[in-house]
Amino acid sequence: MTFYFGWPGDDSGRKNWLVKVPKERKSLYQDILDLFCQRSALVEQMKGKEGEADLFYAQEWSDQSYRPNARYMHLNNSIDIMSINLVEPVFDVQMCDALKYSVMGASTIGHEITHGFDSDGSLYNKLGKKEDWWTPADKQNFAKLQDAMVENFNRQGREFFRGFAYGWMENMSDDEIENYQKDEHAPFCLRVNGNAYLMDEFYRLFNIKSGQMYLDPKDRIEIW
Repeated sequence: MTFYFGWPGDDSGRKNWLVKVPKERKSLYQDILDLFCQRSALVEQMKGKEGEADLFYAQEWSDQSYRPNARYMHLNNSIDIMSINLVEPVFDVQMCDALKYSVMGASTIGHEITHGFDSDGSLYNKLGKKEDWWTPADKQNFAKLQDAMVENFNRQGREFFRGFAYGWMENMSDDEIENYQKDEHAPFCLRVNGNAYLMDEFYRLFNIKSGQMYLDPKDRIEIW
């Protein structure tokens, strides 16, 4: 498993990964179609690449370099971590070792490593080629451990709701809030506050019987 951090040292190849404005501007639809075709071609171009720069540019298509993120790539068994993950507020060199290991080691690197060994990772070998390398015994044992994890999480209801809330925490600018008026997705705060209080399990686990967001059982919406 190969690790790639930050920005490529040699940036001369970036021009090969940039889309080009169509020479003949016919219509907005044609421009969008042309750019989409270029993007598809660049993604295809990424297959088989092993160079650090090419991997970084390919990842930029799905994860902008200014947004903290990391990604495991099945096609070449590598982990790409954007440089923004190594600066505040995501990471602080002054924090104690325990926090460094948990923030960068566990929640980032450790998380991405697991993708190479989970049910999806089992379909690609160490070279990134499509190959189911688990034995029947491996699959059987994995299923047992998977069931045990499900049972364990079923006994940790409060932690589930807390984790769900933590996962959607974000500071948003006024411009970003306005963008949600044009998007089919709800703002992050509503993805928590607009869902959790509709679930009977939420009230039971936290023993909620009244309050500003309390909703009578007959008024709780259940879609599925």
